[in-house]
Amino acid sequence: MSETPEIIYLIPGEDVDGAPCMVWCDDPAPSYACDPDEAVKYRKVGPKHGDYTLHLTEKQAAEISYACEILARLRMGQIDMALRELPLAEPMHYEQEQYVAGYLKSLYRKYGKRADCAAWDLHQVIRHRLAWDRAYRDGIVKPGERRNWPEMMGVIYDDPLPMGGEPLARIEKSGGDQ
Repeated sequence: MSETPEIIYLIPGEDVDGAPCMVWCDDPAPSYACDPDEAVKYRKVGPKHGDYTLHLTEKQAAEISYACEILARLRMGQIDMALRELPLAEPMHYEQEQYVAGYLKSLYRKYGKRADCAAWDLHQVIRHRLAWDRAYRDGIVKPGERRNWPEMMGVIYDDPLPMGGEPLARIEKSGGDQ
């Protein structure tokens, strides 16, 4: 069997009876009658093409989660949160913060497509893992036990909900724990 192609295309074609249908091929325009603009391109993904492994400390993971949260909130127009993280000599007064946030928000594209929220998804996945690991470490629950609702009310314990166009990231604790 030959190697699976890296890229394939879904193009308008005909079935064996001549009826219109969509067909797979490795060329966006296999004949002069095909329009390459009508082809939908698919790229092979998998460990070789899209997965990465990053080894972090707990503090580094928390920093990435927080940075992703700020980026996602900026994209959503929640500028005030990011302004509070600026390393200013003195914090802004409420009126200053509202003025700067309002001005920056006025520069946003009115009808632009909202960016996929991969940053929000990363934030959710990392904060969820860190929260559960802290709950294990603090003895609130043991691995494999159900959520202890009176002690674990925050959204940080909720399963992440995908908001972007990518599959949710996976995070594992060193030693292979999921």
